[in-house]
Amino acid sequence: LSGHALSVLSVCYSPDGRCIATRSLDKTIRIWKAHSGEEIRRMDGLSDVGRLTYSPDGKKIACCGKEGIIVRNAQNGELLGEKFEIGHIFYVAYSPKGAYLASGGEDWAVCLWDGETLNEVTVLEGHSDYVYSVSFSGDGNELLSASQDGTMIRWNMTSFEMIGRPIAAHEAPIISAAYSPDGRLAASGSSDGSVRVWDIRSI
Repeated sequence: LSGHALSVLSVCYSPDGRCIATRSLDKTIRIWKAHSGEEIRRMDGLSDVGRLTYSPDGKKIACCGKEGIIVRNAQNGELLGEKFEIGHIFYVAYSPKGAYLASGGEDWAVCLWDGETLNEVTVLEGHSDYVYSVSFSGDGNELLSASQDGTMIRWNMTSFEMIGRPIAAHEAPIISAAYSPDGRLAASGSSDGSVRVWDIRSI
């Protein structure tokens, strides 16, 4: 799939698998037909490093970067919401039913936003450096955050409290972390060159 003028930063499939969304340093988001590779839509994105993700129903696309967060209609590119002046946001993820949009950024915190209105729900604090990754468990009951401080934190999505203590997963920044679909395992990838898999319930 060629067309971006600069580096491609993030790629994701639509929930139904029919489309692929990409975002680039050229500040555009592009939608492609997954089987033919035809570009079918182009919309304005954000600058610098940050993730692109579909909402679970496939109707919205959230993009983050140095400016903050924007959410667009995946069908026509209409701007549905924006959060600027909140610092550089590196990662965004929708909860399984779309109730929340979680973000991690340079303010060392995980922010939870209402999935429809983008109003702030709560701020989860526990890391001591940039938060590079956020991931919901498959049932939406937990959130996993990972940081440049080398730790992962599990959060209860009912009480919004930390589960246990921060997990000292690596001695270097954790760039990405994710739950397995059944929520029993977590994988962490670090700038130390390693990927580690954890029995999350035994930590």
